[in-house]
Amino acid sequence: MVEENTLQQIWRLTNELAQQQSANKEAINGITQQMSDVKQRSSALLTSGVFNHNGELYNYNDSQQRNAEPASASQNSPETLEESDETSAKQDELKRQLRTMTNKNQQLEAECAQLKRLLKDYESGMESATSSMRLQVNSHNDAVLRLQREYDSLLSAERQTTSALVWENKMLQLNISKIARMLRELYSLGTESEQDTVIQQLVVENQGLRDMLNKDMNVFNLGIENDTVREKSSDTLVGPK
Repeated sequence: MVEENTLQQIWRLTNELAQQQSANKEAINGITQQMSDVKQRSSALLTSGVFNHNGELYNYNDSQQRNAEPASASQNSPETLEESDETSAKQDELKRQLRTMTNKNQQLEAECAQLKRLLKDYESGMESATSSMRLQVNSHNDAVLRLQREYDSLLSAERQTTSALVWENKMLQLNISKIARMLRELYSLGTESEQDTVIQQLVVENQGLRDMLNKDMNVFNLGIENDTVREKSSDTLVGPK
């Protein structure tokens, strides 16, 4: 039926939205965990006293100024210069890592915000689909109940009509038997006056039978109309295929 196909489509769409919502939540949780890891690593570098929030070394210029002061001959030795170059290389590497983590953190924050917007849209769509499905189900149930009440009413009327027809049939049989008996009496009578009396009685009985037959025809037509209405109600209950 059309309504069942619509309900199945809504139900399938609801399941797809629920699965997508679950996948989005898992993705958001993963991105949130990555952001937390990046923030922890950034905080560790900032609290270590090596970098400030701008990615620059703390007191780097002051250290250079102190190193620029008159130094002894031991500070200008090859070992000291090698250690200074190694320290500078480590500082450059730490700066690069900090910039990389900062950029990655910003990228993850943007992706997380986008996924949150998508999740909100999916939740709104699922709520709309659920509301539409509830309305469809309620409307279908109301229609079924209404048609069921109409069908019960027609069934009760048909039973009453059947009972009336059975009673009328019995009465017709009794009247026919009575007329047959009167006809037999008519043939057995010898005088004309007695025959006229019986004929008058037959005329009266015949008119009664005519009236009863007319009433039966009206009841029969009413039964046909009830059958037609019931068939239409049954077709409505079954619905288009």
